[in-house]
Amino acid sequence: MKTLPFVVCLVALAAPMAGQSAAPSSQARPQFRAGVDLMRIEVTVLDKRTRKPVRGLTAADFTVTVSGDPQQVEALDEVIVPGREAHRSTPFLEAARDVDTNTLAHPRLFLIVMDDALVSREGFAKQKGKDIAHAVVDALGPTDLAAIVFAQDNRQAQDFTADRAILRRAIDTYDPKPLHPMLAVAMSVGVIERSSAFLRRMPDYRRAIVWVTLGPGSVDLEDESLVTWELPPPQAINVTGGEAQEALVRATNRVVSAGRMGPVPVYAYSTVGLRAVTVNEIRGGPLPNPFGNEALQKVTGATGGRLIDRTNAPDLAVPAMFGELSSYYALAFRGNFPMDGKLRWLQVR
Repeated sequence: MKTLPFVVCLVALAAPMAGQSAAPSSQARPQFRAGVDLMRIEVTVLDKRTRKPVRGLTAADFTVTVSGDPQQVEALDEVIVPGREAHRSTPFLEAARDVDTNTLAHPRLFLIVMDDALVSREGFAKQKGKDIAHAVVDALGPTDLAAIVFAQDNRQAQDFTADRAILRRAIDTYDPKPLHPMLAVAMSVGVIERSSAFLRRMPDYRRAIVWVTLGPGSVDLEDESLVTWELPPPQAINVTGGEAQEALVRATNRVVSAGRMGPVPVYAYSTVGLRAVTVNEIRGGPLPNPFGNEALQKVTGATGGRLIDRTNAPDLAVPAMFGELSSYYALAFRGNFPMDGKLRWLQVR
């Protein structure tokens, strides 16, 4: 987890007393300096069973270690982020806000990644993708900002804004055009990796990635000619479902093992929905893992997010995500290691 040192330096100069002559310029003036080096991190604490925020903790409840060495916790502040429900008593407008000049208290950034490279173009998956993104916009709080990016075609992408009308217009342009599975996997995972890298450079914000993607489902490419996939030149290239799944697993393993997905939680929402199991599948014994299940669970689990799948209404799980992100602890500890630029492993319990 990347942390930034906070340094306070106080300098006092000794001034000559009244009625006395100033000291010669060649004489050095005495200086008194005091400094405090504190590392600030943000910690989300969720109940293991319900995933609801655990509140009311104190500094004594936390243990911080850096590369195994215990650190002294100096301060702890619990932050409650106001949600949209807090403003239900007043009319809620879809109007734009002057985000360039207004100061946002406890702001949150939601980067909605709409996968138009892996998701099927058929009506259900396309509509579910829009429903999920619209549900996120519906749940935005008074200090929240959101952005829309696409895995493939970003001509209608939208930068961070509080204007819900603009966000909805970008969402409504969602038009998946699935690519060859190998290329689609690289594009889909690549945009998640770059999104995480971008948000990690904004430590003063609470951040989350909403990944609207294919997710677990029954994708059988064993005998399907990929002439229908948008991969020029059009030619018959057979790719098995297992090969596509392995490509997704390899791609996610690469970004997770490299530690490039840690601080920003990723919430993956599947657009596949429920699928009826055939009699032959039941008679054939245990069903294989659905396509993409292992990869998406690895990314969401490694970042503190979660995977929403095996449901025809994934958008109904969006309020629970906002509930998980509704509070956090700002924790400050005194580092007992040199600031030499070396990477160290930070662990909070």
